[in-house]
Amino acid sequence: MRRYLLLVTCNIPFVLSQAILSVLIAVYATETLGLPAWSASILLAVNTAMVSTLTSPLTAHAAPGQPRHTMALGHVLLVCAMPAFAAPALPDADLPAWPALVTAIVLFSLAEIFYSPAVSELSVTLTPGAARGSRQSLYQLSWSAGNIAAPALFTGLLDTHALLPWTVQGVACLVTLAAIPALKSPAAHGGRKQT
Repeated sequence: MRRYLLLVTCNIPFVLSQAILSVLIAVYATETLGLPAWSASILLAVNTAMVSTLTSPLTAHAAPGQPRHTMALGHVLLVCAMPAFAAPALPDADLPAWPALVTAIVLFSLAEIFYSPAVSELSVTLTPGAARGSRQSLYQLSWSAGNIAAPALFTGLLDTHALLPWTVQGVACLVTLAAIPALKSPAAHGGRKQT
């Protein structure tokens, strides 16, 4: 049960990252960076196109049978995406917004592509059959809790400072990355297959 609770906890930063697309990007792009209102739609379209076309071919070759490694790769990509999102708002940096945002959304989309199937697989493999229903409910609760918290969290952080949402989210993904190795399945002992 502790391993499953850790999985649910590790999932929350990813859930918050997913909420960035609907909660934060439009406000950040228009109010902080001064981009047109349609800019968030372009970024969302890039994300949707990448996830819908690349998930199957990329995940077929990403550490098959080792979802912890693929989950960790997703968090590494999220950690890299957060500074790219923040870069145009750095004081005196004079960085063009579009190249930074496109780089960020590509990294963000790759993170989603690798992470989502891996965490779904782990949520099943770490659950004994008898407890599957209650534990899957707990996993779904991490999505609900993250989606409820995201609007207040991200708008509050953005109101405080333009760099704060990206910094907090990047740190959360780094902390999660350090916790992922503890998700090793008990089946890894005795020479049996790792997850």
